Amino acid sequence: MFIPFLPLIFAFFTLGLITQFSTESNWEISFSPWLVVVLFLVFCILVAQIPSRYLGKRTMLRFSFRRLIVFACWGIVIYQIRLDQDFQQILEKFSFRSELSLLILLLTYWLGDSLCMDRVSVWTKKELAQKFQKIVFHLRLQLPILILIFFQFSIFQVIDFYLSENFGWQKDLLIFSMSLLIMMVFSPFIMTHSWGAKPLSSKMKEKIIQTELKASQVSVTQILSWPEHIISTATAGVIGFIPGCRYLLISEQLIQLLSADELRAVIAHEAGHLKKYHLPFFLFGFIAFSTFISLSWYIADQYFWLFIWEKPLWIFIILTGLGIFIFIRFVFGFLSRNFERQADCNSLEKVGYDPFKQALLKVAWINGIDPESDNWHHYGIQQRLEFLAGCLLLPKRVQIHHQRVFKIKMICLALVVMMVGANTYALSDLARLKFSRFLLPQHLQSLELHKEKKPVLLGRMAELATRYLEKNQIDQAEPIYRKILEITPNNPLVLNNLSWLLATNYGEIPEKVEESIHLAQLALQKEKAAFIWDTLAEAYHKRGENSQALEAAEQALLLAEQGKGISIEAGIDYYQERSLIFRHLAKQAK
Repeated sequence: MFIPFLPLIFAFFTLGLITQFSTESNWEISFSPWLVVVLFLVFCILVAQIPSRYLGKRTMLRFSFRRLIVFACWGIVIYQIRLDQDFQQILEKFSFRSELSLLILLLTYWLGDSLCMDRVSVWTKKELAQKFQKIVFHLRLQLPILILIFFQFSIFQVIDFYLSENFGWQKDLLIFSMSLLIMMVFSPFIMTHSWGAKPLSSKMKEKIIQTELKASQVSVTQILSWPEHIISTATAGVIGFIPGCRYLLISEQLIQLLSADELRAVIAHEAGHLKKYHLPFFLFGFIAFSTFISLSWYIADQYFWLFIWEKPLWIFIILTGLGIFIFIRFVFGFLSRNFERQADCNSLEKVGYDPFKQALLKVAWINGIDPESDNWHHYGIQQRLEFLAGCLLLPKRVQIHHQRVFKIKMICLALVVMMVGANTYALSDLARLKFSRFLLPQHLQSLELHKEKKPVLLGRMAELATRYLEKNQIDQAEPIYRKILEITPNNPLVLNNLSWLLATNYGEIPEKVEESIHLAQLALQKEKAAFIWDTLAEAYHKRGENSQALEAAEQALLLAEQGKGISIEAGIDYYQERSLIFRHLAKQAK
C-alpha cells in the first residue's frame, strides 16, 4: 500500500528541498502565480494526449515517463519562479501562510499528476466523463497522504508558534511524538474513509473472519471491503497500528471465491502481522529514513563551501530520489519479505499447509500472477510454499525465522533511536555552534580561493558570530565580525552587531564606546532600521549622554511603529519599554 503514495511523498521531499535551498527568483514574470498554476495544469492535459507508445501506459502504482515529465516541470517552475514566495505574499494576512503556500503547490502537483494519466481519444461527453471518473479515482488513492502531510504542516506550525527556540530537545521530542500520534491514530481512519471502504456483503464470512481473529488473540476496529475501484488487485491487508484504530480490509473477490478454511488461512496470515507488530516497524523504518535524509540535508548544506557553484539543488533532488528508491526497494523490501514469511508461519501453525496453499494459488490466479515468478517484497508464491513445506519436515525452521525477525526488529529500533538522537543533537544550538566553528578555517581559506562565493561565506561567518554573541562568547564573536568588516566594510547588520557587542560589554572603556557609536552611525548611513537606532541609543547611554540616547530610542520606536527593523524577539513593546527607560534616565540626568 506504500507504493501508490510514492509520487506524492517524493513531491513533498522535493518541495522541502526547493524551499530550503532556493532564495531568489530566477525568472521574472509579470502575471499572477495562479495563472502559472493554470498553465501547468493545461500542460499536464497536453502530456496526457501524447500516445502511450511514446510515454508509457497509464499506471497509478509507479512512476511512468509521462509522470516524470510532469513532476520535472512542476519542480522547475516552482524553483525558477519561486511560486512558494509568491503565494506567501498573496496569503500574508494568514498566520500559517507558509504552510498554506506549500499546500497549494502540493495540491497543484496532486491534480496535475492525475490529469496527465489518461488520454482522451475522442472528445465526446462519454469519453470526458470516463476521464473525469479515472481522475477522481486517482485523486482518492493519494488523498490520505496529502491530508496527513497538511495535518503535520499545521501541527508543526502551532508548535513553532507556541514554543520558543529555548525549548530545544523538548520541542524536537514533541514534534516527533506528534508525528507518531498522527501516523498511528489518525492515518487508518483517514485512509479507509478517503477510499470509501464499505462493510462486507457476507455476514457469514465476516463471522468466520472475526472468529479467526479472536482465535489469534488480535482485534480490529472494523472489517471492511477492500475498495476495488481504487486498486483492483484482489488482496487482504491490515491498516493501523493500535487495536482501537486499525481496520482489516479484504477484497470481495476473495470473500466470494475462498472456502471457509482458505479464508481462515488468509486471516491467520494477517493476524500474524498484528501479533508480531509488523506495521509499527515499517513506520520505525520510515522514521529512521526520514531523519537520515533530514540530517544529510543539514550536513550537506553546511558543507556548501566545498562547491564552486551555488546551491546545486538538482544534486539534492537526485540523491533524495535515489535514497527513497533504495529505501523502498531494499530496506522496505527486506523488512516486508521477512515479515511476510513470519506471517505465513502463523497461518501454517493456526490453519495448516493445504488451506494456505490453496488460498495463495487462488490469489495468484485471480490477480494473474505467475506462481513461479519472484516478488521483491513478498517472495514468489512458489518460494513461499516451498519454505512452508520445508517447515513441515523441519519444524525448527519456524523458530529460527522468528529469532531472525526478532534480531531485525531490534536493529530497526536501534537505528531509529540513533538517527532521531543524532538528528536532534545536530540541529541543537550546541552542535550548530561547534560545527560552524569547525568550518570557520575552511570558510576563510575558501574566501581567498573563490571570490564569487563571498556573499555565501560571509553570511555563514556572520551567522556564526551572531551565535557566539547570543551565547555571550564575546572573545569568539568579535574577531569574526572584524574579519567580515575587513572584507565588506559597509555591511549594516555586521556594523550594528559589532557596535552592540562593544557597547554592552566594554562600556567602561571609552575607546570601545566611541568605536561603538561610530559603527552604529555608519550602519545608519546604509540602513534606517529600528534595531540600529536602538544600538546607537545604548552606545550614547554608555558614554553618559542620556538625552542623545533618548532621541535615538525615540527614532527606534518611530521606525518600529512603521514596521522597519523589528523582529519576533524585539517587537514594538520592546522599543516602547526602551524609550521609557531612556526618558527616565534623561530626566534623572537633568
